Amino acid sequence: MKIKHIPVLKVEVIDYLNLDNGKIIVDGTLGLGGHSEAILKKIGRGGKLIGLDKDIDNLESAKLRLGEGRKNVYLFNKGFEDLIEVLSNLKIKKADGVLLDLGLSSVHVDSSEKGFSFRAEGPLDMRFNRSDIESMTAADLLNSYSEKELMRVLKYYAEEKKFVQISRKIVEIRKIKLFRSTKDLKDIIEIFYPQQRNNHHHLARIFQSIRIEVNNELEVLKKGLDQAFQALRKGGRMVVISYHSLEDRIVKNYFREKFRACICPSQKIICDCGKKRELKILTKKPVIPNNEEIFQNPRSRSAKLRAIEKI
Repeated sequence: MKIKHIPVLKVEVIDYLNLDNGKIIVDGTLGLGGHSEAILKKIGRGGKLIGLDKDIDNLESAKLRLGEGRKNVYLFNKGFEDLIEVLSNLKIKKADGVLLDLGLSSVHVDSSEKGFSFRAEGPLDMRFNRSDIESMTAADLLNSYSEKELMRVLKYYAEEKKFVQISRKIVEIRKIKLFRSTKDLKDIIEIFYPQQRNNHHHLARIFQSIRIEVNNELEVLKKGLDQAFQALRKGGRMVVISYHSLEDRIVKNYFREKFRACICPSQKIICDCGKKRELKILTKKPVIPNNEEIFQNPRSRSAKLRAIEKI
């Protein structure tokens, strides 16, 4: 089955990465290779593309799309938080550009066996790296987290108003029957948001919050941003696309901290902290998809792109 895949903000990504023939570019979230395909056309045979993804299925699909066996394409079953290690193994000191698209690929959303979506029944998995058999699944989380821990996840990651009631109901239900499928979780949410009331927004946010916790996404993002910035040469660019307010806040604050030139107390007249500005912010406000792109690809509607240049 051919999976439809539309890379988000593709034109803007290519523009902000400032691509030329011969450049070394990292796609830290390879997915199905949509962005990478466009990048390869710009950097030519003289350039190098390094692609990382935790999902082995994504890697196999990307290999087919990008052309298996190309000498200037290097694909790894790794997360972007391991970028420095990957570049070191390739004996590459610095990259000219890094892309991080933090959204789910189409194969994750559409594949019921991965358990990311409430739209199709499947096992409650939600792990990006399913080859790690010892890692926690969504079912493990729902069946083992305390009521307090569940409330934290739903309150902060889903920004769910009924986080107390839903958490209590999860604990109550699992005493009778353990959570195993996406339908089990969907049924609980629909107790509080009945199907006839257009409950897709609540379902999507709660499923997303469980996924964020299962994959430790926010901590991974913090580490990954640091790795990506370290990997950039001076004049190199980083482009990040986020889809969740907490992700975007982390990205924005990281860039702001690197942009600050002084961290001395405000009462100090002369700066002696020694901190220098490390980057130039290329997007004063996040770039968002236009109406045409949202119409063609509804999953892009919450995307926010931020870009910087290392100085």
